[in-house]
This record gives sequence, C-alpha cells and structure tokens, in this order.
Amino acid sequence: MTGMCLNLILPASLGDIAKSYFGYQWSGVKERMLSISLLDKVIALGSVCLLGLPFAIYHKHYMLGLLALFVILSTLFFFVFPHLLHNGRHFQKIAHFVTRCLKNKLDIFLVVEETRTSNSKLAVAILLSILGWLITYLQLYLIFRGLQVEVSIFYVFAAAPFLTLVRLFPFTLQGLGTDELAICFIFHQAGLAYEDTMAAALIYRFFLLILPGVTGMVFLFGNKQIDPTPTRSLDNSSQ
Repeated sequence: MTGMCLNLILPASLGDIAKSYFGYQWSGVKERMLSISLLDKVIALGSVCLLGLPFAIYHKHYMLGLLALFVILSTLFFFVFPHLLHNGRHFQKIAHFVTRCLKNKLDIFLVVEETRTSNSKLAVAILLSILGWLITYLQLYLIFRGLQVEVSIFYVFAAAPFLTLVRLFPFTLQGLGTDELAICFIFHQAGLAYEDTMAAALIYRFFLLILPGVTGMVFLFGNKQIDPTPTRSLDNSSQ
C-alpha cells in the first residue's frame, strides 16, 4: 500500500522499489528490504506475462505474445542470476564495481543473495500474483461491460502484459496519459471506439491506482519503526 501511494508521485512505478526505503526505516533491514521489493516486482511482471501469453496466442496477436515471452525469459534470468553471481568471476567483478560506486553503502552481493527463496514459496507467490492479475484485469473487463462496450475477456487478458509494461515507462507520473493512450491503442485494434476506451481507462485508473494510492497514505505516515527479526539469522544461530 505504501508503494501504491508513492506511485502517485513517482514515475515508472518506482514506488514499488522506493517502498524498500521505508521498509528499511521501519525495520532496520536494508539489503533485505530492497531484495524483497525487487523480487516482488519481477514476480509481478513475470506473472502477468504468464497470464497473457496463452491468450495472446489464442487471439493470434503474436507481437503481444513475443513481448510476454521476452519478459518471462528475463524473469527466469533474474532467478538464475544469484547462482551465476556465486560461481562467475565476471559477475562478481561487476558486483564489486557497483558496490564501490555506491561507496559501500549497499552490499550488492547481499542484495542478490537475499532474492533467493525456496521453490515452493516462489511457486505460491507466482500463483497468487497470477490470481491478483486476473482480478485486476477482470476489473477492466467489467468496466467495459458497465459502459455497454462489447469486448472479449480473453483479449483483455492478452493485452495485460503490454498495458502493465507501458506503466514502467518514465514519461509521466504513474503512466498518467500513457496508460490511457495504450488502452486506446490496443483496444482500438479490437474495433472499440476511442471515446469508449478513454472512458473505461479513466475509470480503471481511479480504481486501480488512485484509490489504493490515497489509502496507502495511512500506512506511509502511520507506521513506526519496528524491531527487526531476520529469520535467516535466527535459523543460523539455532544451528
């Protein structure tokens, strides 16, 4: 919710990453909070593309399918990268260089290491993320239907990866304007009028971004510092 609030004032959905700073302030755990935010973002992008890929193929919209496939492969590389860093000298040199550039205020090795999680937890996170995206883009479909606009729900899911990625472009705050343009562009190809898609896009923005962002102010300004209990450290000490 804090990330949604920050997204109201930061471009390219950077609030989802910047929330790690507030997590660090509240918990005192710096690298782990950043790792959690990165992992959260990558899982979200990979999941929405896993959702959209089969529907893009079903509608024979192969450009959307290729885009989704590229993100899925990038997500897989993210999960493999900790192993590459652990065993590859070139990757270690890059990590040392970045850490020095940050004046050792952030340990890149620890950030990457903290992104590692068990396969079972990762699978559950991906399934929950896909379910979340289903609900998110079902909202868009219901808004279209509420405006008496006929559109295939399968086409909405096929467009989901493209619409999500557009929000990452740092042209405007929280994709303001670019989101609506993308929705008009992708659904005009399905035969919808610009006026109908623009009306749906504005209503969708309110429920998806603005309302949760305003609600997130309660968490942003209401949380206080907590006592960190790093699970991994406790596990190591108990052994």
